[in-house]
Amino acid sequence: LYGIAIDAGKIDLDETIADLGIDDISTLSDTEKRARIEDLIMSRSGIYHPAAKETDGHRNTRPGRGSHSPGEHWWYNNWDFNLAGVIYEMKTAESIFLSFQRRIAEPLGMEDFGLEDTWYQWEREITEHPAYAFKLSARDRARFGQLFLQNGKWNDEKIVPEHWVEKSTSSLTQFSEDRGYGYMWWSYYLQDDDGESHHVYAALGGSSQIIMVMPDSEAVFVYCGDSDYGKTADGADLWKLAGMISAARTGQKAVEEPQLTDVSAIPYAYANPEPKHYDEVELSP
Repeated sequence: LYGIAIDAGKIDLDETIADLGIDDISTLSDTEKRARIEDLIMSRSGIYHPAAKETDGHRNTRPGRGSHSPGEHWWYNNWDFNLAGVIYEMKTAESIFLSFQRRIAEPLGMEDFGLEDTWYQWEREITEHPAYAFKLSARDRARFGQLFLQNGKWNDEKIVPEHWVEKSTSSLTQFSEDRGYGYMWWSYYLQDDDGESHHVYAALGGSSQIIMVMPDSEAVFVYCGDSDYGKTADGADLWKLAGMISAARTGQKAVEEPQLTDVSAIPYAYANPEPKHYDEVELSP
């Protein structure tokens, strides 16, 4: 959505929080207000204010206020992402959820997405800015990944600017030789058996949620964890599976004597729950 809005001239990544007149419950310093919109979507704002929808892990490892200047330090920061949503709505005068429906879900023919699958998560006792929560089915996530695999085009129509796809999925912040972060995408380089490096990028979430795009393999790998019931696969196993798919697609050598295993489905315990009984209650007109 940011790429679309920037292409339409509605958002300037160099605008600062001070330019936009934004603050929070615990007043931001002049240094913090120098953070640009680009710093937010790179998770490099240097603003370590409590945020909505933070995990305990992030809450317990958050750097101290004023410990880093804007742009100089990467830390996965829900405050940055939440404020990016606030700014998007401010600059486009449109709900981020409605924008997603009109500009992404409908053009891609998403089958399951509806506005009832979105909500603002407010935590007003700690911050003025909400988190923006989505639920997407596996096949609709796959469409989103396929859109990026096709460089922002769908049925020959430009949905997302190609230059935005390229930049946002690259390693703008480099953690190691094979791992980095772009504009809200994780960027990786997977080595094959011949030592060749293949770029993949991924959107990652709780319960091991994954949308992984493999350009060299011309493939999209999606995993949809059941976060409502706490049922999810092990993240390491999912990455191993993704690596095997990439290896098969890029022509790596097959195992000489592969071990074949019968596949069986194990239903979740709640698949056939006991019927619930409710007392009838009379309601007045």
